[in-house]
Amino acid sequence: MSPSFAYLCLGLSVIWCFLHFLIYILLVRNRPALYGERKILLYHCGSAFACSFVALALLIAFRCEQRSAMIAAGITAIHGIYSISFLELWSLAQGSYSIRILMGVQGSSGIGRHELHRCFFAIGEAKRTNRISSLSRAGLIVSDGEFWKLTLLGCLAVAGLRVLRFVPRQIDSG
Repeated sequence: MSPSFAYLCLGLSVIWCFLHFLIYILLVRNRPALYGERKILLYHCGSAFACSFVALALLIAFRCEQRSAMIAAGITAIHGIYSISFLELWSLAQGSYSIRILMGVQGSSGIGRHELHRCFFAIGEAKRTNRISSLSRAGLIVSDGEFWKLTLLGCLAVAGLRVLRFVPRQIDSG
């Protein structure tokens, strides 16, 4: 496998991400049927799966040689960086509590602390309720009537997140 082929593959993965973003801007963004956290995540998961499938196919086609493994990892990493960045920015733009408060304060001639709290308490409560509902639908938590508890899947998710928090510390101190 030549270095020019490697650059072509990595360049195509950048173009893939750019086209994915362009499709979102032109076709997906303003469609109510495609609005929401879960649907945007699925939109990205589908693209990531397809991109990873192409990377795996390249790896198999070139008999798992070292350079093909590096290209497959690069393709997957490029899409991962793109997706994480996109989802973070989408989340901030869609429901940023701080942005709503700033816009609310801007629209008034001045707002007292208690009035600000009263006006935006409902937004915070709706966000909390939505998050709990999402975690419950995903099977990560369950209510016993009075308390929310982790399911087995929730325990596994927490364990996975703890590992992710632990690994960078070990690399930094290593």
